Amino acid sequence: MDFESLRQFFSRYSAVVITGESSGIGAGMLNRLLELIPSTLLINVSRSCPEGFGADSNRLHLACNLLHSEAIQVAHGKILEALQGAPDGPILFINNNGVGYFGKFHQLSLEQHLTVI
Repeated sequence: MDFESLRQFFSRYSAVVITGESSGIGAGMLNRLLELIPSTLLINVSRSCPEGFGADSNRLHLACNLLHSEAIQVAHGKILEALQGAPDGPILFINNNGVGYFGKFHQLSLEQHLTVI
């Protein structure tokens, strides 16, 4: 898709919540969204704030380790609070966080397997 088609597609959303954009593909996605829809509320949920995200009235970074359910609950509350100020309309959620353990299947604990699920 060309830039204008992408801009029109993403402009229909009143807010975008995106996880896992501290680096890699997620950071690239976030940077592209900042170009495409700079006035749309963008909520970034990741361990660290991506370079260049900056502080703005329509940008919110929530530091959150998505391996911890308590941190997810706190982030959820803050997301809901931030969305109260968003215009009416659909909200796009992009779950880009990577959660996983590496090793041989039989060497991972049951707890590790359940965390990934």
